[in-house]
Formats: sequence, C-alpha cells, structure tokens
Amino acid sequence: MKKLTIVLSIFLAWMMTVPKVDTSTIIADMTVIDTVSMWDVFTRALIMTESAGNPSAVGKTNDVGILQITPIYVKDANRIANSCYTLDDRYDPVKSLEMFAIINSHYNPELDIDKAIKLHNPGAGDWYANRIKQYMEQELSSYVQGATYDNMRIVSVIESDKCLIIKKVLV
Repeated sequence: MKKLTIVLSIFLAWMMTVPKVDTSTIIADMTVIDTVSMWDVFTRALIMTESAGNPSAVGKTNDVGILQITPIYVKDANRIANSCYTLDDRYDPVKSLEMFAIINSHYNPELDIDKAIKLHNPGAGDWYANRIKQYMEQELSSYVQGATYDNMRIVSVIESDKCLIIKKVLV
C-alpha cells in the first residue's frame, strides 16, 4: 500500500508539471495516440476550483495552497501514511498533491470522482461539484476532432469512463 501511495504521489506531482496530455504513443511517422486520464482532468479541475492554481491561496477556514488543505487533512494524511507533513507543506504543490493522493488512496482507492469531490469538501453543496465538473468540461471540450495544439491536429477522440484516447497527426 505504501509503494502504491508513493508511486501515485510521484505521478500526481509529475502530472502538474507536464502539459494536459500525460502519455503518448507514436503509431506512425506523424501520428500520435494520447491518453488523458479522467482522474488527471478531475485533479486539475479541483485545483482550479479551490485556488485557481495559486499555491499561496488562503481560504476562510485555515485552508491553504492549491488544494486548500486544512490542518485536519494534514493530520489524517500523516496518520494514514505514517508521514510527517507540516502545515507549511500545504503551500507546496507537490506535497499538497502527495497528501491528496494519500487521502484518496486510503478512502477512495477506486478513484471515483464523485466520491473524491465529497471527500475533499464534505460540507459543500451541489454548487461545488458543479463548478468542478464545469472545469472538467472546459478541458474535455478542448479535445475535439479538428482542433489543433502543439502543431498537432486531432483526427479522432474516443471517450471511455476512465480516459480519452486521442489520435493526432502532425500539421
């Protein structure tokens, strides 16, 4: 379990430093197949909802950082992983994502997005989930057939419940 948590933490931290697309397979000279995990899209949407990506963001209830982590969240992550995160670590995007991964790997190992939303902010109403899902839709809408980015044109998009498979060609 601890290895899974460490691997997931490293992956989530890495994910924040790379462009939207997290894996690629070149299948021909100028064709690329990308996969975009729905969990990655959700995590970016959660960050945008909580802090607009600002690691120095401070909320109204002693919640700070890109994920607006509270002291009790830090304490729970430390208890679960037998780690020693500090309250100052909430300002560090990598450490915030590590704590987020620890909490979700323990309470939400299937990475269910609706459960993760309730887990992250249990007192929030439907507006909170709706805002996160709006950010998710904005990102997902950028992956449409014919769209271009990074000198690539999207030629097809296949959506499953866990990811998008995007076929692109060089333009």
